[in-house]
Amino acid sequence: MAEYDDDHRTKVYTLQNETIELLYNAQKETKATVREINSHLGNIIPSTNKQSLYLFPFTDSVNLNAPINAIREIFLNQIIQIESNNCLKISIDYDSVLEFIDNMESYDAFKIAEHIKNEYFLNDEHILKRIKSDCRRLIPIDINSSSDNTDKRNGTVIKLKALKNPEQSFDCLESLGKLVDITLNNTPPSEAKVIKIEPGQSHVDEKMRLYYFKNGNIRLVFDDAECTEKVIDALELGC
Repeated sequence: MAEYDDDHRTKVYTLQNETIELLYNAQKETKATVREINSHLGNIIPSTNKQSLYLFPFTDSVNLNAPINAIREIFLNQIIQIESNNCLKISIDYDSVLEFIDNMESYDAFKIAEHIKNEYFLNDEHILKRIKSDCRRLIPIDINSSSDNTDKRNGTVIKLKALKNPEQSFDCLESLGKLVDITLNNTPPSEAKVIKIEPGQSHVDEKMRLYYFKNGNIRLVFDDAECTEKVIDALELGC
């Protein structure tokens, strides 16, 4: 995972600001030039022929909004990559951020970066929603009852199923480990412990035993039934 230092951030964001400012200035200057041309033509063309002004393609207002908007979206992705250190596991509402940018008096990459950090990367409520969303993807889609998801022999086993896409399963299992840490240790979502586990492997700590079988079955085992119930509630299996 790439790391971005403050000097790199400053250079990139400053360059973004200067680029957007340059484009808007170019649009303003071009519009002003077009108005001067139209005014000049209006003075030299006989009044009987002034209708011909409408035939000139540059009499329309110059509009660079489309390319500027395209560049702003590219810059937004760049900001997200930098602020997340290229770890894009937290979902971003692009439309909401673009609306935030539209409402700014002038483009400011530093303020945009601060907004994204506060709204997404440092927002525990948002992070927890993403973690729970990942975890719920591990629940077999053909199981409708929470009682089918738990092994009632001891009341301490939660049965889940991996996704067909291994990369997505890794992300979901990582979120599952975080949810256990959040639920049982009261760890803030942004600081939850990361668990790395692959098919055929297991993870064991003082709170749980997590088994990821090669056939895609997942077993989350606790020694304490109370812990199991807390995690079930956190997973919202009965919803």
